[in-house]
Amino acid sequence: MAVFLFMARPKKLKKEYKLELTTGGQTYEAEGVTLVEAINAIPLTWLDIKYKGMIKARKGDQTFERFFYPKQLKLLFGLNKFVKIKIARDIERCL
Repeated sequence: MAVFLFMARPKKLKKEYKLELTTGGQTYEAEGVTLVEAINAIPLTWLDIKYKGMIKARKGDQTFERFFYPKQLKLLFGLNKFVKIKIARDIERCL
């Protein structure tokens, strides 16, 4: 007697968070299922941050803008993932 196991296909999650970072005269855009995933999709490291910036987060119709100083942006794009998660939670609470 043969037993066939069928694996369910993983659901494709739609990217509901859109993030836009404007710093140093350049604009970076990213999307993600979570806000942390959208932050990680921006191709910057903490060494690339030299100027202050504005982050605009969108979820559906809701929009939230926040101003960041260079020190805060370096923390956001640094190696410490706990700080990144905390800042992302603060932004998510406002959406």
